[in-house]
Amino acid sequence: MTTFLLSMLGALIVAGIVAWLRRPRLAYLVPKIFSHTKADLKGQLAEITIFNRGFSNEEDIVLTLNRKLKYQVIGATATGFELDESKLKIPRLGSNKEITLILTINGGPFSLADIESCLSKSTTGNGFTGLELVPMAAQARLAVTTFLIVMGVLFFGITFGIDYVFDSKAKATEQTTSGSTDPDIEAAANEAIHDVNEAIAATKNSQFAIREWKASAIYSDSTLAKLLKDGTISIEIGQLTAKGDVVTVPILIKNLAESAIKVSVDLTSVDTEKSKRISSFDSRITEV
Repeated sequence: MTTFLLSMLGALIVAGIVAWLRRPRLAYLVPKIFSHTKADLKGQLAEITIFNRGFSNEEDIVLTLNRKLKYQVIGATATGFELDESKLKIPRLGSNKEITLILTINGGPFSLADIESCLSKSTTGNGFTGLELVPMAAQARLAVTTFLIVMGVLFFGITFGIDYVFDSKAKATEQTTSGSTDPDIEAAANEAIHDVNEAIAATKNSQFAIREWKASAIYSDSTLAKLLKDGTISIEIGQLTAKGDVVTVPILIKNLAESAIKVSVDLTSVDTEKSKRISSFDSRITEV
């Protein structure tokens, strides 16, 4: 359910961004009005610029001016416009295009407020007195939006990545400190330790220490067997302990004989034979 809601929210956000980018943006600008002109020019001079800052072409643009004033176009940056008394008509204005016109105005003072409306086939234009206030071009708006989205994704990706790394390290440290591990492995280790401790306790109660160790009958009368029986050489296993998946097996080897001996230690648990969860151990001591 949460995934579905997040997907819907993401889809709505993307749709909103696309709609905002594709929205028509028609604007007009009156940056300058010249109240003083040469003697052969009567009235005021006004500069009017019409912008199409959307992705689509704007058609049938009509700029309606104050009907109480008289107008005449004396210059323009493009052709194709028409002045019909107080209506300035532009058949078509391409995406990210603009047209600037110079008009003479008679009959009274002129300002931005004297432009009553700016309409096209698809939208309504807004008026501005400064170029810095006019909306940015569609391509520039797309580039800025893409940049912000990419930076946002990178920021959140890096943030969540760092948090994940630190959380993982904290969990690993906590597990190491507490000795926690896989429950199945820990249970198998504890069971093996229990079995070994019971076997050691049983053998320690035996009358002959030699019986703690299994050996072939051919070694029963050997010198080593005699040394083990009389205690000259002794091998004892202490109490096993476990921390997590690490099992500690204390082994004490004593040699009171005149010669050094070589000892091999092989440890194989019951669980090693059954499920291979706990690996066997093999160590060799060259001199004792």
